[in-house]
Amino acid sequence: MQHVEAVLKLLQPGYRLQSIVVRRRKPNAYFKRGTLLRHVLEALRKAERPMTPREIAVQLIAQKGVGDPPAAEVSRLTGSILSALQNHGGDSLMAHKNTAPVRWSVAT
Repeated sequence: MQHVEAVLKLLQPGYRLQSIVVRRRKPNAYFKRGTLLRHVLEALRKAERPMTPREIAVQLIAQKGVGDPPAAEVSRLTGSILSALQNHGGDSLMAHKNTAPVRWSVAT
């Protein structure tokens, strides 16, 4: 952050640095940091067919014992799952892009 402040001072000496606010991320309520991909891979291995990130999210939340999760939590978890799948796609995961929405499976 100090480097960003130094560059801003060089480019615009009168810029108010106090107006820059650090954005804090909300931690995942259901999974510890670094464990989500393991749970996703486990769900995909047990699945009989390719799944969408939303289907995976709903299944994982149900496994945690949450009856009726808020829509915002499901949406946030779906985004996290999609990011994890896209980051590791091609290694051990396969995207079926001929379907809408894109479904994912474990590569054989």
